[in-house]
Amino acid sequence: MHIGIDTVMLRGKGFLCLLSEGSKVMQGQRALELDLNYLNSNVYYLIISVVSNMGEFGILTVTTSETVVAGQSPLLDITGR
Repeated sequence: MHIGIDTVMLRGKGFLCLLSEGSKVMQGQRALELDLNYLNSNVYYLIISVVSNMGEFGILTVTTSETVVAGQSPLLDITGR
């Protein structure tokens, strides 16, 4: 998962990783917490891209609109094969 442009310069500030590398993730499990107020004030552009082993899955669909409500708005739907 890559979040933002030039966010490396923040050295992790504004992010709280809830998983470790290689973790198996269950549907609905949170992977990351973001301090959006801090990030919006300190990065050029906040964009999220996800790169995964999609060959093992079926379809990745973005399921949200511009408005996201924490704990209510799913961002992505990954459908298995």
